[in-house]
Amino acid sequence: MNDREIIKFLTPAGIWLRRHLIYLGAFVLLFSGFGLWLIFNDVASAEASVWKEFSEIARNLGLLLLGVIGLPLAIWRSVVASSQAKTAIKQSQHTAKQIELLQQGQLADRFTKAAAMLTEKDVAGGEAGIFALREIASADPEAYYQTVQDVLCSFIRNYSRRYKSEYDASSSLKTAMRVISQLRNDLGKDRDIGWRPPLGRAHFKRFYEDRIRLNFSNADLFKSCFVNSRIECATFENANFLESDLRGADFKRTNFSGATFDDARLECMIIDHQTLATLSLDRTMWKATNKGDYFLIECINPFRNSLLHSTHPSPDPAPQSAEE
Repeated sequence: MNDREIIKFLTPAGIWLRRHLIYLGAFVLLFSGFGLWLIFNDVASAEASVWKEFSEIARNLGLLLLGVIGLPLAIWRSVVASSQAKTAIKQSQHTAKQIELLQQGQLADRFTKAAAMLTEKDVAGGEAGIFALREIASADPEAYYQTVQDVLCSFIRNYSRRYKSEYDASSSLKTAMRVISQLRNDLGKDRDIGWRPPLGRAHFKRFYEDRIRLNFSNADLFKSCFVNSRIECATFENANFLESDLRGADFKRTNFSGATFDDARLECMIIDHQTLATLSLDRTMWKATNKGDYFLIECINPFRNSLLHSTHPSPDPAPQSAEE
């Protein structure tokens, strides 16, 4: 029998017992008193051992009557309390589910508005959208982490190629790149979902960043442009720089462990000793020349290099501002 069947079976008896509990108690007292009176009259002249035996019988009989009356009531109350507890748990679970659905709906609405803000021409509006996306990913990383990261990477790819003001581009790109790195460092979801930042064909020409440690490990940076950029304290572990253009780029305290530079252009790239220790170069194509405080990457096979890049031209440089 389940709880409902037990309650249905015991409820009439429990209600009757509760309503007549006083009468039943009085009956038990009268019965016990009458029994004791009979026993007292019958054994008043009996020996002490006989009196003791009869008193124990009377006591046990009274306890039995109390148990017969109280046991069904106790069972009924226990079953009712258990059923009420289960009902309360179900109600709390339902309430929590409703709150979760409401929060998801609010996050979905906030995500749509934040993503729309990225298309605004106003720099402040775009950066507000980037920060809003960061808060959404932090609030519900299981549902929004990868989606937010993909949106930010798409913003970087598209925005970096069409900007007209170098200052505006640097401000917005820095904000997006910092948020991507902060989310990766704080939430650490990439290893669980196998996500790689899709930043192919992005332009970071004359980009400068040294405030935070950019985390672009495992990033797909094929055919990206880093011409004359300056980046410090970044991580590009296992990144893919296939056919990318890093001419004149300056990297300090940067980790390139496991990064690949197939068919990339590295002429005049500047690195420090710490960066050089993590950089794996094709020794038949490139060498690092010590210039004192830094190392300069130079091509030792110009013919092969020119032949290679005549077949695979470097990415188009990003549009320059009127001041340039």
